[in-house]
Amino acid sequence: MIAVYRISAGEQYYFGSAVNLEKRSREHVNKARLGTHRNFRLQRVWDKYGKFDVEVIEECDTHEQALELEQLLLDVTSSDRLCMNIRKSVSGGGSESRSAECRAKMSEAGKRYWANPENRRSRTSTPKACIIHRDGEEPKTFSTLTEAVESVGRSPSWGCTKIKRGGRCDVLKLNIKYA
Repeated sequence: MIAVYRISAGEQYYFGSAVNLEKRSREHVNKARLGTHRNFRLQRVWDKYGKFDVEVIEECDTHEQALELEQLLLDVTSSDRLCMNIRKSVSGGGSESRSAECRAKMSEAGKRYWANPENRRSRTSTPKACIIHRDGEEPKTFSTLTEAVESVGRSPSWGCTKIKRGGRCDVLKLNIKYA
């Protein structure tokens, strides 16, 4: 469903448009839940309330119509301090703005990359978790997060920080502190 939507929490709100609203709203929620949302205002509101309300403002026939309506809403509300949109002009980003030819080229490049055994080996052998002790003990790396947590052996209070590489979460850093 192509639509213009509004995310609200408390009195604050955010406008967006999407070709697939269900997928886009899941992306907002999942990134906020992980603490990695690019819009720091949306992330702070999620941290405070723990939820978003997503409502459809208007369904549109084309993505261009949705972008026009979104821009109109941003023009009207951009000076409102309750508006959480950081950009005051729409970009229409996402994969839906790439042509079929561009997506095909990207797909072929990815297939060529993964066909090379060296690339597969280097990506799959990358440590997925690293325990860094606050008391200065030497860091330890593990291939899974579960393995890292089990190695601790007792119930620590710990924080988990995601370190991004290439747009994916490849490494998790655990900060261990014993009570």
